Amino acid sequence: MGVEVKGEVHFNGPLSVENSSPKAERGWCSACGSAMLYRLRPTGHTFLSQGAFDDQTGWQRMRELYGEDQPDHYAFGDHAPLMTGWAVFWAFLLARLPR
Repeated sequence: MGVEVKGEVHFNGPLSVENSSPKAERGWCSACGSAMLYRLRPTGHTFLSQGAFDDQTGWQRMRELYGEDQPDHYAFGDHAPLMTGWAVFWAFLLARLPR
């Protein structure tokens, strides 16, 4: 799970980033290996791992991205809107990702 961020993101520790697909890259802590970010390379849209935040009080899921790739046993109970990977990609390119 991730949190979309606006603007630049800066880390105080060592971060490793690698292209994980033709359209995205992933970043993780070089010291402990924890996943830290997912970034769409064509647009620069960045999502930070939910676990990177100490206080998650009041958070709620707004949408589910790449739902077609989830394992069969995944089932979130709140039925947030689902977007396929290609729908997400085009929404970002057109600056029309729903809030």
